[in-house]
Amino acid sequence: MRRNSTDQNNLEIFLLSIILVFSQALALVYVYIPSFAGVFFVYAIIHYDNYKKRYFIYASFAYLIFYELTRGFYLFSYLLTFLLFYNIFVAKIRNNFSCKNCISFIYIACAYIGHYFINTIISIIVNEPTHDFSNHYFYYMLVDWLLCIILFRGRV
Repeated sequence: MRRNSTDQNNLEIFLLSIILVFSQALALVYVYIPSFAGVFFVYAIIHYDNYKKRYFIYASFAYLIFYELTRGFYLFSYLLTFLLFYNIFVAKIRNNFSCKNCISFIYIACAYIGHYFINTIISIIVNEPTHDFSNHYFYYMLVDWLLCIILFRGRV
């Protein structure tokens, strides 16, 4: 009897989801555990035009929304960051840079910095206190960049 690979893929996705939720809970407790928001942002940029990967892109956005909810950011600010960044900057970055690793770092840096600025703008509009842009963000960018080099080799 032949094994069905669809069931195996669904099991892998389910286990990965459980691991990510668990790591997000640990990242709330321990500051030096990264949240991998930049990795999901880069994944969404890479596969945004691929119709076959649309469910994984939806899952990436769901993870980013979960990240926003657990960290106290404004809801859908990562989605707004993605839409603005993708429509304005991605084509220009792909045309002007040839180093794939540099492109992935630019994507990650723009994800974290753009997300911070959009949350700051929303905080100013609604007259709420803003989040601090600490040194931990640079650590998260570095870890996410190293993970993107490993996971998305040659696909950026």
